[in-house]
Amino acid sequence: MTWLTGGHDNWFSISLEDPSFQLQFNRRAQILYSEFTQAADVAVRLLYQDWKHRPLYLAMSGGIDSEFVADALCRNNIPFIPIILKIENFNCHESWYAEYWCYQHHVRPVILEYSMPKFLDSMVRFFPVLTKIKHSAQTPMLIIYDWVTQQNGHCIYGAGDINLEENQFYCSGLDFISNIIYQGRHPTAFFMYTAELALSYISKFNIVHNEQYNKLSFYGVSPRPKIDYASNLHNNADFIALQSKLHYVCNYPSNYNPCYWYGTQEQIIQNLQP
Repeated sequence: MTWLTGGHDNWFSISLEDPSFQLQFNRRAQILYSEFTQAADVAVRLLYQDWKHRPLYLAMSGGIDSEFVADALCRNNIPFIPIILKIENFNCHESWYAEYWCYQHHVRPVILEYSMPKFLDSMVRFFPVLTKIKHSAQTPMLIIYDWVTQQNGHCIYGAGDINLEENQFYCSGLDFISNIIYQGRHPTAFFMYTAELALSYISKFNIVHNEQYNKLSFYGVSPRPKIDYASNLHNNADFIALQSKLHYVCNYPSNYNPCYWYGTQEQIIQNLQP
């Protein structure tokens, strides 16, 4: 089995081989930060130390995860360029938050504007890559990674790569596309960049509440609707037809599981704590 390393000092490894996406920790956290912003500040400084030799971009969707990363970068005076992908009106409500953050902070973003036909053309172009990750939902991030790569830059993916569902935490192979496709070209998704950040993040959750409510309690960003523009995108007839073709051409295994379940909060803390 092939394992790809990720994070600062390669603290974890992933494998995308059948029958499922897998992840393993290579070391524990050295400290449990009680303040999540402190853990994030240390992580962004390490990330900049590791990747500062080329221009640094941040993929900003308008969601609270990427906005938190943008705040952390600003707070630590780390230079970066926000990059925003707009697909017709599918994500206009969410991308507004990203553009407004840039306006408030006097930062000029890169905005990639895509029509639906242009987006579908990109999906066709990325067929070989989508085959490798066994999923068609990550075309937007592939567009951003590809553009930043052409600019000879590095792209931070401000994903919520530790997710909560039914009192257990999981991650998806889609959150580690930089490891899988662009090996060594872009940083790992931010919230897994250090073991200390991952541990602090998990420790902050009150599993009685849902994921979005939890994040708002310790991110310190303004609340907003949770807009799932991908669902609207997936209801588009042309997208559905192309996705069906992709699945047919790729012959995705029916038993493939794109998620890795870390386990309960207690189990993860036990595996990561100093």
